[in-house]
Amino acid sequence: MLLGNVTKNMPLFSNFYHFLFSSALILGIFIWPKPLIAEHTPITTYYIRYDIKSSNHRITDENFLMIPAENEFRMENFSQIALPCVISMTPGESKTDTLQRAKKEALKRILNEKGLQSVKTKNGVTIISYEGVIVTPIRISQIPDNKPTLFSYIAHFKYSPMAFPDRWQGLKIRAAIKEKLHNFLQLFH
Repeated sequence: MLLGNVTKNMPLFSNFYHFLFSSALILGIFIWPKPLIAEHTPITTYYIRYDIKSSNHRITDENFLMIPAENEFRMENFSQIALPCVISMTPGESKTDTLQRAKKEALKRILNEKGLQSVKTKNGVTIISYEGVIVTPIRISQIPDNKPTLFSYIAHFKYSPMAFPDRWQGLKIRAAIKEKLHNFLQLFH
């Protein structure tokens, strides 16, 4: 009698283990843990700000800031920029240094022309800040020029000004919805 019960219950245990294995496999596929070492993705989006400090109507200091901004939501729409610029050449400066200086001057100029501007004044000192976001790379195309003391070029990059503060809450909600939708779609990818 004992042997008859074992053979009778065997298919039930077999089906249970198949069900358990299949469930674990399906859950493993959909809830696969991310690797411990994150994949390296190059940073391409940067928050940029240019501050000009003045006292008694004279510029006393400048500060240029460029930091990674992969999760920045406060920006308007990006547009492709082709900005003609000219900088003075420095004797003995390497081509790499000249190109770096050219990129920095182009970014300062686009911020000055199209950045979100804010002004703070305290005790006769005024700080004007210009803010925006860029997507790299910044390409520099030199323009042939007869003047050896000047470097004429066109800077090409994607730029977006910062939105006005009254739009930040709406943009934050939109970015959160977009991120949640992206994460949901990644489950099926």
